[in-house]
Amino acid sequence: MKLKYLVVLIVLNLLLFSCKKHSGIGGNSSIVGQLNVEHYNSDFSVLKYTEPAVDVYVYLVFGDQKGYGSRIRTMYDGSFEFNNLRVGEYTIYSYSMNKNQQGAGQLVSVLKRVKINKNKEIVDSGKLTISDNKAIGFSKITAKVKEVDTQTGSQYYKGEQRVYIIYDNDVNYTSSIKTNLNGEFSFTNLPKGTYTIYTYSKDVNNSYPGPNYPVSNIVEITDSAQNIMLPDFVIYK
Repeated sequence: MKLKYLVVLIVLNLLLFSCKKHSGIGGNSSIVGQLNVEHYNSDFSVLKYTEPAVDVYVYLVFGDQKGYGSRIRTMYDGSFEFNNLRVGEYTIYSYSMNKNQQGAGQLVSVLKRVKINKNKEIVDSGKLTISDNKAIGFSKITAKVKEVDTQTGSQYYKGEQRVYIIYDNDVNYTSSIKTNLNGEFSFTNLPKGTYTIYTYSKDVNNSYPGPNYPVSNIVEITDSAQNIMLPDFVIYK
């Protein structure tokens, strides 16, 4: 009889173990969180700004499984939510550019481990922060270059004039462009930050070392989609 009871106990334990549910889909709990992105300059030496990471994949690993079990894109405010989860342990991760000097620019994973302890639980995983050095914006800066002839006093908008732009405190100019036939230029797809825009003029007052001196304007973009019109850049010949 004892042997019979022992066999029954073993069978019951096996059934209970086989019926035990592990991490994964099929429950009524949720994991929520927030994904932010830090925008750096090209060599990751200067942090430009931080904002919610929009439309970026966040991955969810069930327990100690190999590979992710689910993934979702972040919302307009960087938030994400995984639903219908069972009690268990999970790992959340997203991909980031490595901002450390060694291996800078390579993709690395930023992760956090969380645990659901009971049914109908909403677990806040907090904030995950990723990094990149390719800030993209939708702002535009437009202006015209006007040239003054010091001999005749005539003024006209200058075509084919090279204009430069520096993003924040970068050592070198970020890009340059030539004015069109009407003397107009535009820098587009600019992210938030401070910009120095300049072109060169003849130094009529001999106040600058060299034959030309920079005519500049400093502009601050505070939103992701601004359209800024600057006063004319006046140069001399």
